[in-house]
Amino acid sequence: MEKTLVVLFILVLLSGYGADRIIDKIQIIDTLPYDKKGDKIEGMVIYPLFTEKGKTVLKDFKTFSNTFEEILP
Repeated sequence: MEKTLVVLFILVLLSGYGADRIIDKIQIIDTLPYDKKGDKIEGMVIYPLFTEKGKTVLKDFKTFSNTFEEILP
């Protein structure tokens, strides 16, 4: 009887109580190219925005810096 209660308790804990949440504000950097423009270094980040189910828009962000370490804010 005690084993049954322990197994039942573990199954209840493993099943979870929280409601499912869909995370749709993920912005993972896809590409980070560098380019030398005169005496500065140009960095450009490309990341996807998920607008609707199955639809993705690519956004870009450019910065200029004197060193590679300071290229992204």
